[in-house]
Amino acid sequence: GAESPAPRQPAPQGVAPAAPVVPVAPVAQAPRPSGSVPPPSAARPPAARPPEPPAGAPPGFRAPVALRAPARGEPVAVRFARAPGLKGHRRRLPEDTTLAEAAQQLVGQLVPVRCAPDGRLLGWFRIGTPAGPLPVDATVGTLDDEETHVLHFVENKVQWFRVVVSGQSLHVPVGTAVPIASLVDAFALQFGLAEQPWQLCLDGQPLDDFHILADHAVSSSSVLELRPGSDRG
Repeated sequence: GAESPAPRQPAPQGVAPAAPVVPVAPVAQAPRPSGSVPPPSAARPPAARPPEPPAGAPPGFRAPVALRAPARGEPVAVRFARAPGLKGHRRRLPEDTTLAEAAQQLVGQLVPVRCAPDGRLLGWFRIGTPAGPLPVDATVGTLDDEETHVLHFVENKVQWFRVVVSGQSLHVPVGTAVPIASLVDAFALQFGLAEQPWQLCLDGQPLDDFHILADHAVSSSSVLELRPGSDRG
């Protein structure tokens, strides 16, 4: 007949019996934090491995991109209102300051950065008359100092663009009311670009740091390209 199982040997005195083996569940991977740079893939151009951050450095340790030199002309006083119909507040700015640059200076001084509670940018501002925004490359010196000029809110709509980086291209969702210098900085972080000046072009035309894409005619076929730029210090 079948053999009887061998009797279990008692554990020696003073030695605890062996604990049963319990299978260990696999450790779940922690979710990738919001805003982190995705790992390289075939959908994005290859990038040089960024240097390791210094000990104790916060996330995003890469130095921000440099803005172009600000205007330095004779200061003039102009009144700006936070919205149509509101009281104007007088601010002094160099007369050769473009309205795009002036709007960026007024954000944080006259109005806050308008964002959602999670930090998502809702839009930007443009200077104009009560009827609407004025050309962004007009200068503060051309404004009537007796009039109150209005900050108009521009919604940050997200649009897909083909972005060309280092000769390769990929499709990326881009906010149309994000200042161009901020887009350059974001692309530099996302794609691990070398720490050197970069110029963003729209359909081959270089863009000013203080412009937003909504200042320009864009279409579903528009192309953004990052090119090496000139040193800004």
